[in-house]
Amino acid sequence: MNDTERLLDAGLVPILRLQDPEVALAAGQAMAEAGLRAVEVTAGVPGAADVIAKLAASIDGSRVLLGVGTVLSPEQAEEFVQAGARFLVSPVLDRAVMDAAVGTTKVEGGQLKIVDIARYPADKVTPPDGVKSEAWIKSGLKK
Repeated sequence: MNDTERLLDAGLVPILRLQDPEVALAAGQAMAEAGLRAVEVTAGVPGAADVIAKLAASIDGSRVLLGVGTVLSPEQAEEFVQAGARFLVSPVLDRAVMDAAVGTTKVEGGQLKIVDIARYPADKVTPPDGVKSEAWIKSGLKK
């Protein structure tokens, strides 16, 4: 199952929007231990990249998909992917952010997707270049 399928199959993606990075780390670890299959840390968490890196090192990435929300710049995208994020959420559809995310060495096979929550419902993700959106989205949704 690729990361897009894992994200869509997760059912629930808790969003950690906390001001204490240690609390965010502990909450993410607890959610992973409780069996949640995806966890999102918002970019507004102080030291969000460090929180992602620590979560990535402490949980089983084959069971829990880590992501970062409110990604606004290409620099953030690169930093978060290098830290271990497997998906990014952005309130805007910014080609530079998408290119930065896809251009990193951590992205394997173009599996990293950026969810554009301003344009799509939460269960839809943006397709890679050259792929028709509607067909691609429908192919990833649960039947």
